[in-house]
Amino acid sequence: MPKVIFESFIDFMDKSVIPHGKQNKDWERLDGCTSGGSRKPFGYFKHQNCIWKVDEDTTFEKLMIAYNSIMDHNIDPFEASPAKRPSLNLIESLRTNPKKIYIYLDKQL
Repeated sequence: MPKVIFESFIDFMDKSVIPHGKQNKDWERLDGCTSGGSRKPFGYFKHQNCIWKVDEDTTFEKLMIAYNSIMDHNIDPFEASPAKRPSLNLIESLRTNPKKIYIYLDKQL
């Protein structure tokens, strides 16, 4: 099955994450696990002229923080981290520990 790439983070949330969360209300993470890492992709979206991959060990809470910052305040919640494995992190004013949001560069457009 080909991967679905959403046109925006909002599209990704509205069409994939939020419905998935409603079906799995007791889950903290997208994969339903309570511990351990996963590099398995849950989904993809376009942002800042790139395609980003969201790993399934990301928590609903962190994605909702990002979503609400856009919907409620029209603030881009992400900043790119130019690490060995480029990623998107929440901007400093939205960050809390632990990280629990795992979004990695899939492809530049």
